[in-house]
Amino acid sequence: VGLAEKWYGNNFVDDVTGQVLDGRLVKIERQHEMDYFRKKNVYTKVPTSEAKRATGRPPIGVRWVDTNKGDEEDPNYRCRLVAKDFKRKGDEQIFAPTPPLEALRTILAMAATPSLWAPEWATYEGPDRIQVSLVDISRAYFHAKVEGDSPLYIDLPPEDEDYGKGLCGRLNVHMYGTRPAADGWHSEYSGAMQDLGFVIGTSSACVFRRPTLHLVSSVHGDDFT
Repeated sequence: VGLAEKWYGNNFVDDVTGQVLDGRLVKIERQHEMDYFRKKNVYTKVPTSEAKRATGRPPIGVRWVDTNKGDEEDPNYRCRLVAKDFKRKGDEQIFAPTPPLEALRTILAMAATPSLWAPEWATYEGPDRIQVSLVDISRAYFHAKVEGDSPLYIDLPPEDEDYGKGLCGRLNVHMYGTRPAADGWHSEYSGAMQDLGFVIGTSSACVFRRPTLHLVSSVHGDDFT
């Protein structure tokens, strides 16, 4: 059971505000999340013994993060299943780069005065305006496959029909709450950007440029500018 059930018996609470939530709506939204997990093939169910054999440890625990983005009159429940992967003594450090604030400032400056920043834009014959777009990738980590020789295993949540049957989930894609998730997502989008013809910035691995199309981008987590 999740922390909410432990603390409040049969009630569920908002992880942000601490307010009691409608249990019926929480269960409906949790089922939606489980349906999405199946659609994205987030994990493959395997015997729990495989996790112990492959990693020397039991599967990573999971918990629900329940929130109401609306209010009592117009509720908008969000339930996310996340892993509880904590750094243990002896674990290697995992680093995921983020761009400095100057990266965003540079993009805005280039949009305002393009010919001063990029010589090739001096002869630009496209539309007479430069567009700045903000793009958020929904559930970005699910787009990054778990690869290499370090498999990740999670406990099955109680909402899974095979919960309590000696099975766990071997992750096929990265999941929020696992330590390698941010680095895995960075590798995924960085490779995709390069496949599209972008060049990685010299000073920041989160800045990309494609001169022939007059495109520049700064990526912070799952937000593209």
